[in-house]
Amino acid sequence: MKRRLLVLLALCLAVSPSFAADCELTNFRFGIIRPVSKKVFEFVSETTVIPRRYKDSGFRFGVGFDNPNGTPIEWYEVVYLPSDLKQLSGNFQRTSTKTLRTRTFRASRTSVVDDFWFDKGDPIGKHRLELYVNNVLRYSVDFEVVEDK
Repeated sequence: MKRRLLVLLALCLAVSPSFAADCELTNFRFGIIRPVSKKVFEFVSETTVIPRRYKDSGFRFGVGFDNPNGTPIEWYEVVYLPSDLKQLSGNFQRTSTKTLRTRTFRASRTSVVDDFWFDKGDPIGKHRLELYVNNVLRYSVDFEVVEDK
């Protein structure tokens, strides 16, 4: 019985996708982005001061990085807030009152940009975003959300 279990486990590991822990990532950036086409964004301004403009305005901000070798990777973001949200949307799930985490994404694209937006009731103030690739913290940024003028 133990031997069958070990063989089954070995087969599962052999056919499951593997994600390189030591992949080469470059060009980390954070700031205001705009759509180029469906699900494709470009950076308009790299900045750590983000105006709180709501989703229905079309405004987006985000984090990006390059994966020049196209290595299969998994990534997710964790965001630390200055205060609680009124509503939760997008790919986020709440991990605590003031901490959010995106779902895990998988791809082998050479360029990655994740977009975010604001909903009514999202807090202004100092935030922190951490980007984890293959479960390793690869980039973090402190940013401030300010009232839109």
